[in-house]
Amino acid sequence: MRRRSQVSAMSDTPKSAADANPSASAPSCCTRLWGVPGLLACLVVLFDQLTKWLIDANCPVGWQKEILSGYFSLVHVRNTGAAWGIFADRTWLLGLVSLAACILVAVFFDKFTLRRPFPSLVMGVIYGGIFGNLIDRFLRRSVIDFLDFYWHGHHWPAFNVADCAITCGITLLVIWNLFFSEKPDGVSDVSRG
Repeated sequence: MRRRSQVSAMSDTPKSAADANPSASAPSCCTRLWGVPGLLACLVVLFDQLTKWLIDANCPVGWQKEILSGYFSLVHVRNTGAAWGIFADRTWLLGLVSLAACILVAVFFDKFTLRRPFPSLVMGVIYGGIFGNLIDRFLRRSVIDFLDFYWHGHHWPAFNVADCAITCGITLLVIWNLFFSEKPDGVSDVSRG
């Protein structure tokens, strides 16, 4: 009798984290990189490369067109470095870093997103941004930037669609992690004291 109650008690306990947390079970099309996040990544790359092609095909390097007086212009700038000109003329190095980032995101996608839909979708957007600039670094040997925001003569460094995807995606992930994600079991919340 005792053995039967032990077996019954053991069968009631979850066998894995997936049993205890149904949201951590097998990935759905919204949580796999090659599902909806991959589609978002492809759309970001497509839009990024299309806009860069339009600028490159129609505007010489150095071109600018004021769109919103005192605030926004379209420009054609070639960036051989990273943001704010750091690592200038190191396109090959930044290309390798981008390639490594793409591989890491693909390999550890489930770990980064915890198989949850929101971070999975956002990581797909970030992946598309990284890959969009990676294409430029290897094919054009520089990144085409064309969005120029400024105020009273103070310019933010020109950027592109891929940069927007990366920056907005990382910002959304930070906000989500700080305010909306559930803490894993065993992790204490510092704010509770």
